[in-house]
Amino acid sequence: RNLKYSFLILFSLIVNVSIAAIFYYFLRLEMQMFSLAGLTISLTLIIDNVIIMSDQIINRGNKKAFFSILTATLTSVGALSVILFMDENVRANLQDFTWVIIINLSVSLFIALFLVPALIDRLQLVKRAKKNRKKNEHRDAKAQRIYKNSVSSRLCVQFIYKRKVRREKVLIIFNRVYEKIIRFMSRRKKWFAAVIILAFGLPVFLLPDQIKVKNTNGFFASGSQQELGFWGNL
Repeated sequence: RNLKYSFLILFSLIVNVSIAAIFYYFLRLEMQMFSLAGLTISLTLIIDNVIIMSDQIINRGNKKAFFSILTATLTSVGALSVILFMDENVRANLQDFTWVIIINLSVSLFIALFLVPALIDRLQLVKRAKKNRKKNEHRDAKAQRIYKNSVSSRLCVQFIYKRKVRREKVLIIFNRVYEKIIRFMSRRKKWFAAVIILAFGLPVFLLPDQIKVKNTNGFFASGSQQELGFWGNL
């Protein structure tokens, strides 16, 4: 419905992929099946960053959403970087896939911080949003004046008011429960850190197949974990 807003998203996406292609060239990444899959997945994340940043600037008039975008992007990059530390056979197949997504997400941060605000200012989307908001407020005020004295309007107003109150009650209850959970987690940070680490899993595959133990004669002997146990006479 808004061609300027669609152009903003499309142009930001094209610029993002174009800049990322330069890094593909210098890093000598091959565009194979896994690379194309990574490119496809990263496109949705790039569009999300552009939409979140543009909505924040248009509706709120600031760039405070960038810190949320930065946190989400760094979380995704950190999760994908684990592939670079895996076995060589696994890394050979997924290395290009990982680098494509990491490069695209990193470039999207600069696009959201610098290009999106410039395009919004150039396309005058903020003024358009304010104009539409004033138009909607004027339309609502006019509708209220027309139906102010009718019986049906009173019933409609009561229904809207009750629904609004019910919605606010649900929101208040949710905020209270969420606040209690956050406070409970802040008091037991170590426990929740241990739970998160165990949820992601321990790198047991990095443990050696054989461990050396010192026998009674003072020499080192090696044995398998099955024979010695995990803590075998350490």
